[in-house]
Amino acid sequence: MGNNVNKGFIPALKYKCLTKYFDLFLSVLMREYKIKNELIKYAGINNNEKILDFGCGTGTLLLMLKSYYPNNEINGVDIDKDVLTLANDKLFSKGLSIPLSIYDGENLPYESNYFDKILSSLVIHHIYPEDKLRIFNENRRILKPGGNIFILDFAKPKDFYSKIIVSILKRFEPIDDNIEGNIPDLLRKAGFTNISENFYFRTLFGGLTIYRASKLI
Repeated sequence: MGNNVNKGFIPALKYKCLTKYFDLFLSVLMREYKIKNELIKYAGINNNEKILDFGCGTGTLLLMLKSYYPNNEINGVDIDKDVLTLANDKLFSKGLSIPLSIYDGENLPYESNYFDKILSSLVIHHIYPEDKLRIFNENRRILKPGGNIFILDFAKPKDFYSKIIVSILKRFEPIDDNIEGNIPDLLRKAGFTNISENFYFRTLFGGLTIYRASKLI
């Protein structure tokens, strides 16, 4: 996978030296707050639900979730120690304490049937194709029966501009599953049901969508 790659993931902006610029990149070029607000709104979170931000990165989505649902149990997990440090600093500056956990690339550090909802934002395209199914299986394991996962990530391009952009982007990130429309099939193979693809957001780096999937049993 290369010396600059963690097991199963490519670091934010691919190279470790660029991680500290990730927030600036997202806020300026990806309309981060707008699209993450749409993700939260679509997730339909209820009071007192247990929520996991899978691949929480530098903690922006965690801060938004906690501001909207201060009484909910919210957790963050990521495989990258560097971004977890940034997330912890960001949370501390806001006077917030949200449990952050490191993911070893194999087993998520939570008991089975624990979370009501899992949200994931711009993470799945960082994961190598051979690892996605295992990770979806782990996400399903920690969801309660009746729980849902909501994934905001790159979509199959719907216009010429997006096709050009993703043809360039795929040279740097393993996004083939996203742009070929394979994410729903992978979720289905992991045992999820009621799988849907909702919304389409155009950004400078291509189209984004929200995938939704349920764990029935």
